[in-house]
Amino acid sequence: MGKWRINKLKIIGFKIFSEFEESYSHNLIVYDGPNGFGKTSLFDAKQVLFCNNLPRVAARVGVLNVSGKKKFSKSLYQHHDSVGDVSIIVELKRGSESLFIMRLAKAKDLKKGNNKPTSFDNFKLYELTSFDNLVDVNLIADEQAFWSEKLGDKFLSNFTVLNYLQQDSKSIIIPDRCGGNKSRTNQIEHLINLDALKQRIENIVNFKSAAKKQLVSANEYFKNEKQALEELKNAILVEDIGNVAYERLTCTTTVPQELLSNVVYQ
Repeated sequence: MGKWRINKLKIIGFKIFSEFEESYSHNLIVYDGPNGFGKTSLFDAKQVLFCNNLPRVAARVGVLNVSGKKKFSKSLYQHHDSVGDVSIIVELKRGSESLFIMRLAKAKDLKKGNNKPTSFDNFKLYELTSFDNLVDVNLIADEQAFWSEKLGDKFLSNFTVLNYLQQDSKSIIIPDRCGGNKSRTNQIEHLINLDALKQRIENIVNFKSAAKKQLVSANEYFKNEKQALEELKNAILVEDIGNVAYERLTCTTTVPQELLSNVVYQ
């Protein structure tokens, strides 16, 4: 079947890009260039396209304690010279199959002054009939269900973790925390077949806990029985049984067995 990959990407009015378009014919693409030339903006564009959030920004807002109520008259993610719509369009390809997706924030919505660093409510997801056809579009209301159906139920969480590698030393002071406070290993452990191992560990822990409870119960039972035995011994030893009388019950002399063996019965 093969895997989906980005075949074409177009960015208009997003961050550093007034307009960007590129085709990719290989499975591995490397972005190289000096600071300020748009490498991070490319990663951000893909993150917004698929997940409609920027965890790196949200983490920094949280750490710096920036008020979530502050709003801006212009979107922080709209190109500074742009007054039009902001769009990110991608063609995903798998063999002969193609999937055309667009993330669009309309200019009229961005002008409402309701822009926040961590809010992407104005960015809507659409499915297209072709890469260049922006007329026949279908608004995707349930993005989670859409991506789960097209790319798998783990796609969104996996993409966030794998798309955002911590950048240079700033991440030590202001961490990316792309998946909350969970470590990167904890977030992608299902990719390296740790789920089964975790289940085994959980089963062993549960068994150990149950065995510990049984041991405590058995020790308590042993302690109580031991105490009862000691009380019984003490009661028998100290009990006054009075005078003991011995009586003879028979006067018959016991015949030795060796004599009985010589008796002849007629």
